[in-house]
Amino acid sequence: MITVSITGRERLVRSLMHLRKSQTNSIVRQGLKSLARVAVRYIKAAVPHEYKQAKKCIAFKVKTSKKTGIQMTRVGAVGKQPDIVPRDDRPGVGLVKKTFHWFAIGTKDRKTKNGMTRGRMPAVLSGLVSSGSMAAEGEGREAMRATVKRGVDRAVHKAKRKR
Repeated sequence: MITVSITGRERLVRSLMHLRKSQTNSIVRQGLKSLARVAVRYIKAAVPHEYKQAKKCIAFKVKTSKKTGIQMTRVGAVGKQPDIVPRDDRPGVGLVKKTFHWFAIGTKDRKTKNGMTRGRMPAVLSGLVSSGSMAAEGEGREAMRATVKRGVDRAVHKAKRKR
């Protein structure tokens, strides 16, 4: 998990406070996207070559809460989920975009509602997300800071032109 804080950048924070809420949200969203882009690149790089098809399942998404304005970035099985095609020869769905996290981090013992045991899946790519995000932390923080600074400068310049 990458936690980024822009405190300590007094001028940047002060400038963000003087902008409209929609501008601030837009700038923060751009910063989160640049951070997630770097994290996805490093996580994909951490996938071993024999599982290169798994790289297709790794992407990012930025969400904003309408009520609170809180923004979050998620890396993993995001985007349009394809329909799961049932297989005739064996039960189950196999590894698809919706269940890729089972393959990456594993599962505990699973049971159905009726109590039947469905087994467990060991983590095949354990530590993939943590190693990729740790490697991306410094570069991602710098990319986010540069994007937010560029967005604030652009918004401030635009506001000065209107005056």
